[in-house]
Amino acid sequence: MNKKYLLGLVLGMLISSLVPVHAVGITVSTDAAEYERGDTINIQVGGITQTGEFLYLQFKDPSNNIKWVKQYSISATGTWYINFIIPSDWNGGTWTIHVKEGASTAVSTTFELNVPVVSPAAGSRVIIPTPDDIEDMTDLGAANTLAELDPEDSADILSEVTLEKAVDILELMDPTLVTQILSEMDTDTATAILELMNKSKAVEAIAGLSTDSAVSILEDMSSSDVAGLMEEAVKSGDVDQFSEIINEMDEDTAAGILLDMDPESGADLVVGMAQNNLNEAAKRVEAAVKKRLGETDPAKAQEIIDKIAATLENADTDTLVDIFIEIANLPATPSTVATVLEAMELTKTLDVVSAWVNTGSLEELAEVFSYMSDGFLDTLWPAMASAERNALFPYLDSVTVAKLPQMGEFQVSELSVSPASVQAGAVVTISVKVSNTGAEAASYTAVLKVDGSTEATKTVTINAGQSTTVSWTTSKTTAKTYSVSVDGLTGSFTVQAPPQPAAFTYSNLLVNPSTVETGSPVTVTVAVSNTGGQSGATTVELKVNGAIADTKSVTINAGSSTTATFTVTKSTAGTYTIGVGSLTGSFTVQAPPQPPQDNTMMYILAIGVVLVAAIGYYLYSQRKSQ
Repeated sequence: MNKKYLLGLVLGMLISSLVPVHAVGITVSTDAAEYERGDTINIQVGGITQTGEFLYLQFKDPSNNIKWVKQYSISATGTWYINFIIPSDWNGGTWTIHVKEGASTAVSTTFELNVPVVSPAAGSRVIIPTPDDIEDMTDLGAANTLAELDPEDSADILSEVTLEKAVDILELMDPTLVTQILSEMDTDTATAILELMNKSKAVEAIAGLSTDSAVSILEDMSSSDVAGLMEEAVKSGDVDQFSEIINEMDEDTAAGILLDMDPESGADLVVGMAQNNLNEAAKRVEAAVKKRLGETDPAKAQEIIDKIAATLENADTDTLVDIFIEIANLPATPSTVATVLEAMELTKTLDVVSAWVNTGSLEELAEVFSYMSDGFLDTLWPAMASAERNALFPYLDSVTVAKLPQMGEFQVSELSVSPASVQAGAVVTISVKVSNTGAEAASYTAVLKVDGSTEATKTVTINAGQSTTVSWTTSKTTAKTYSVSVDGLTGSFTVQAPPQPAAFTYSNLLVNPSTVETGSPVTVTVAVSNTGGQSGATTVELKVNGAIADTKSVTINAGSSTTATFTVTKSTAGTYTIGVGSLTGSFTVQAPPQPPQDNTMMYILAIGVVLVAAIGYYLYSQRKSQ
């Protein structure tokens, strides 16, 4: 052995002892690059070195959505094999398999999932599944399969599966396609399906049907079920289409549906019906009112009239007047209008009568008045404005005139609206002075109107030559100026918008200094402003590397600002990210400079190694020469 070889060997051993050994990471692979639905993927995970850890397996679809995850407890090192069957409803494209051993870095591989596309236009033959095939599929798989068929074939298949299965499948399909399939079914089957479907899905499907088909299906359903669908249609904004449908339905059936709906939705539907066909809408409202006539139980009859009255009260006044005039012109039906007006709230009835007078259709209104009860006329007539009474009086027949209450002579004055300006929700008091200028005691009904609508009435009895104050209170939440009128006297009050709540913004984030040694403080400041309309408090959070490191509570008046100050100290070198709200900054911590390294011992050690090697070689040479 020569000197050079021995010296190199020694130095090589010294150097290699200083080089760290790195463990080999895990690997993942599959037995093929392409698969189809139902195939088994053989996943091979190699390089597992740690037991007692977990092996994590994850599949991501072509849109990078996680579709399947599982973890395995590692009981042995080496290579693991995992078999996985591809579900029948997975989409085609490039899928990714992620694998991770314990806290190690994840590795991944990809494969292609091929999903055949059947194209009849290209001459391919579509294989039509049997009802049993569809029953055995997942709902999504069945929906995708049926979507490739003609609607007629899909309708035939779904008519043979269980009703629940058909509903579950259709709820996953495009509404337009659902409509086409339902159109191909017999009415009984389509009705049964729609009764079980989610209401919003059913409404979407019905909206696409022809009016005749929709009418046929809905007339086979219970009125309560149809009422639920109508309410959903109102909620989803499909009033126009469903108004046309109900106007084409049997009058008594439509009347039953209106009575089963909640008053708010029913009112929206009635308005839509009137806009679609006023005459047909009037017939169905009349039919709803007349349903009380078939009830032998007075309480039930009253319940019916109260329900239709509550529904109509929610409709706008102009639409009600149009409907009532139309009903009054139907044969022998003015009594229906009188019945509804008596059942409605007096304030709504007064608005209807006032709007009716303004239309000039006074003959129809006078005929309606002729069917009103004496007691209701005693309430309604005095509450009407004098101009309205004067306009209608010449059209009333002698029998009705004889039933009208005697009116005294009164003067209304001194309208007061206080306060004239309020915050939202605050109370406003409105009052007038009413004087009896006649020769005997009499009753007077004062009517308060706000923004042209009757809000309240109050009847007082006043002795001859005496006066009294009539007052009301009201409160409004919408910011605006409201007009007020009481029997010809007018005024107003304004509701102010409430001040906006406190709102806080951050700006001017400063980090100083930007570079420090370990253990040295860094000062962070940020401006906090209250851009709202009220004083408020907030907590300013300082985040370092995404984690909350400190907080400061501040209280700031509206339109004012303050500064929040933090101190950060870090003992580990590195770059740190600062965050306050959406603002970010950073600072760097450096280790203090190290003193110059004394390499004397290293040199002595190296010389010692060389001397030892040299002496060893010398002794070896001497022994060999002997």
